[in-house]
Amino acid sequence: MDRFVDDDAGYLAWLEAHPRGYVLNTFPHMRSAYLVLHRTTCGTLNRRLAKGREWTHLYGKACSDDHAELADWAFRETGRSVHGCGTCGPPVEPVMSGGG
Repeated sequence: MDRFVDDDAGYLAWLEAHPRGYVLNTFPHMRSAYLVLHRTTCGTLNRRLAKGREWTHLYGKACSDDHAELADWAFRETGRSVHGCGTCGPPVEPVMSGGG
């Protein structure tokens, strides 16, 4: 898993290198209030931005080729499950907490 905050160049390079990967869009300092999982091909986070706009300043990105890795990480960090993007429809399975 790779995390990008204030690193648009790194984020865009990761997207290009991982066309079948997943992106967890969240705030730069991850909070449970916003955890949205996308496919790297999703137009909501893989398009040309207007001049002066940035991908990884207001929103942090956690990226992986394994959607379950991102969902598990988000759950461990926040105690909440991720939500799938309504546009690209990534696979989202419930995360089971440990101990049972």
